[in-house]
Amino acid sequence: MKNDIRGFTLIELLVSVFVIALISGIVLANLRSGGNNSQLKTAAQKVASDIRLAQNYSLSYKDFNGADSNGGWGVYFNTGASSRYVIFADQNKNKLYNSSTSEGYATINLPDNISIDSLSLGTRVDIVFLPPDPITFINSSNSTPVEIVLMGQGGQRIKVSVNPWGLVSVGSIY
Repeated sequence: MKNDIRGFTLIELLVSVFVIALISGIVLANLRSGGNNSQLKTAAQKVASDIRLAQNYSLSYKDFNGADSNGGWGVYFNTGASSRYVIFADQNKNKLYNSSTSEGYATINLPDNISIDSLSLGTRVDIVFLPPDPITFINSSNSTPVEIVLMGQGGQRIKVSVNPWGLVSVGSIY
């Protein structure tokens, strides 16, 4: 008689299932953290894009509510309102956002689980671009750079920087 039965033993099947489950768990964990990182990078790029939008509005002398915007355009950040920021037209030409006036052009809400973690210049930052160059003013100074730090769900952070010449850059996640 030939005893040539081929197949897998129970131990071999259990080891195979364990290895597949372990690899699947690692892949899913990396996918989830990769998704969070992607959302944080996208939010930082959106912030940088909106700062550049204000800069472009200033360059093009975009009118605001039918009025001349020679005071420039800007973006206002506040750690007290860490889930949003405001694009504004500086109607009174003081190089600051005044929430009590009608300077606000658009309030931008950050995605869920993303917030403004810190601002390198304190709790408030006003970035204003004055036409025609546009000259960059950060908190009423044209010689101070600023870093806006966004924080994601898992504690990851990313910096958006603006220098006194109006260059906007996005760092890497840390």
